[in-house]
Amino acid sequence: MLTRRARWTSFAVAEPAERAAAFLIDAGIFWVVWVAGMILLIETGELGATPRLTAPRALAWTAVVVVGWWAYDALSISRWGSTAGRRILDIEVRDTAGGLPSRRAAVLRTCARTAGVVLFGVGIITLWRDPDGGALHDRVAGTVVVHSDELEPAGEAEGGRIGMTVSVDATEVAIRAAAPGPAEAGWLRAIAEQTTTRLDVAAPSWRRADDPDLTRHRAFCLLLAALLPRFPEHRAVLVGVIDNHVVLDDLGRGRVGHLTELVDDVPRARRWLGLPESASVPLLLDTSARPRRGAGS
Repeated sequence: MLTRRARWTSFAVAEPAERAAAFLIDAGIFWVVWVAGMILLIETGELGATPRLTAPRALAWTAVVVVGWWAYDALSISRWGSTAGRRILDIEVRDTAGGLPSRRAAVLRTCARTAGVVLFGVGIITLWRDPDGGALHDRVAGTVVVHSDELEPAGEAEGGRIGMTVSVDATEVAIRAAAPGPAEAGWLRAIAEQTTTRLDVAAPSWRRADDPDLTRHRAFCLLLAALLPRFPEHRAVLVGVIDNHVVLDDLGRGRVGHLTELVDDVPRARRWLGLPESASVPLLLDTSARPRRGAGS
């Protein structure tokens, strides 16, 4: 997914094993090129009667391949955010603002990665220590490696990891914890936004309740429970959000069952939401909210 600027959650950050596999694939491609060149040099007698890897032409060819690999890595990252190995693993490199790295950042990253590998892998160890899954060369260049299929298009001021500079409410935390795909995440966030509008229509006075935020979060969870029968193909992610929503902690493990009962018991649901008797719960729970096309992918 090549997007000019994107944003992602912490769940989209590539695992060290995936990054290592992509590196080995790219290295394997250039190793094949190096071997082919060495065979040609040997067959043409360029390395002498007794071929030596330390022969001047052998060293020159090795230097050409290594520099070519560096150039390929840097240019590919700055242009597409990915190389052949990364494309196969469906991961790509982004800067922390969500855009593609500049050429300067890409070159700096490639050089820093090479130094980190040569120095007994010191620069790679941070992959397992950094909470954002960044190696030393990522810190130096200001980059992050993420899954391509989990990127969401973003505006110029909205790119990067969601939650780095903005506060996150309980519903957003629950959505991220459920680890939905980008389309499903967008659908869930749209439902969360619609919940406020639905409350305004179903119970205009809800903002004057003792705890309007609690009412809003509970209404969102109740709406998800109402959507379960309509969208069984999205049951896993809907249940995941419900199970991870902190506002439902007092319900214990039977969250889905409790919410399902409330959907069918309007007076009880109204009391649980803290809404007045005049509130229309059926209007609030109208299950016409449909996932965007591709939400299941």
